[in-house]
Amino acid sequence: MSAFRVTVERQAAKQIFRDAIAIAQDRSIPLLTTQWDSAIATLIQCLATRYALEKQTALSQRASQLVISTHFQLKIIEFVEMLTARSLEGQIAAIVMGAALAVHFDQFTGFEVIVHPVNQSGASSQEVGDIDIKREGQLFGTVEVKDKPFSEQDVDHAAFKASQYGLTSITFAIGANGQCIEASSQQIAQTVLTKRGVNVIFIEQVSFVKSAIALCPNLTFTTFWEKLRYYAINARVKDDVFSHMEAVLQAMQILE
Repeated sequence: MSAFRVTVERQAAKQIFRDAIAIAQDRSIPLLTTQWDSAIATLIQCLATRYALEKQTALSQRASQLVISTHFQLKIIEFVEMLTARSLEGQIAAIVMGAALAVHFDQFTGFEVIVHPVNQSGASSQEVGDIDIKREGQLFGTVEVKDKPFSEQDVDHAAFKASQYGLTSITFAIGANGQCIEASSQQIAQTVLTKRGVNVIFIEQVSFVKSAIALCPNLTFTTFWEKLRYYAINARVKDDVFSHMEAVLQAMQILE
């Protein structure tokens, strides 16, 4: 009698594998209950690391193919506008904001910009906002990136958390799809200031990114791309984001 073999649907198996990686990367989900579970989790973590490294290698190879232009800042702004035309669950806005902040603060010493993993629970980690800025290892500021509708409660919760870390202000970077569904930003800011003692600064994300780029006179396209790639990998964005990044490069005809 021949041995029975299970038929595996490749797409379903691929999705299960991705889900397993996402679970392993989200520290808010309890995983380890038995030695067997621990072994499985360790294997998934190794596979997730390998997967990220493969993505990094592929994007690094793409970076070496960039056609260098003398109009660096204008090209970066054009790239940002095309890239942020899609939201992809807010992931694009987060990594673009992180890259813009990073190239700006890189002009000074002692600063670090951290874009937290998009599938990581803030309640179970050291993150304050979507993006945290540190100076000499100490929390300097925090940014929430919203590219979808949000509520006053979302703002209040973020402000409360910022206050718990000793901050007196928090920035909300609003993407093209972001808007408060209950009240005006001015009303919310005043309410939260009265309640939490925290200043909430609302900014339009793409306009801010343009301003940050304008304040980096020596910034090259390759440098911005490398920052964006770095945060995409570390924030564990989905494959659609990487595909969109490459598609925009090709559409702009800046890949050899």
